[in-house]
Amino acid sequence: MPTPEGDVKKQTREMLEGLGLVCASKAVLCVTGKTGWFYMPVSNGMGVHGIPDFIGHYKGKFFAIEAKSPNKNPTALQQIQLDALRITGAIEMVVHDTSEILRAKLLLSRYL
Repeated sequence: MPTPEGDVKKQTREMLEGLGLVCASKAVLCVTGKTGWFYMPVSNGMGVHGIPDFIGHYKGKFFAIEAKSPNKNPTALQQIQLDALRITGAIEMVVHDTSEILRAKLLLSRYL
């Protein structure tokens, strides 16, 4: 059974693919005609903690999106990574629901 956060991640992935980005897991199959690339890191205890759920680039600009269940906030480690990304010029967002995913889509479409 999907979790609320799982639903937000699924909708975010669909939004990115709808903008023409290719997921890293499918990049070997088709990159031609794509406008960007994204990756969903898996935390297995060996990597850096707090990395956002989606990292990638769209039309050459780096972005990161953290997907959260409604009424949940990023952890302290996630917030540190999001702040570092923003300070270094990346676009960083936290999405909780469909309306915030739409806002992220508009931001990526308009800003980039």
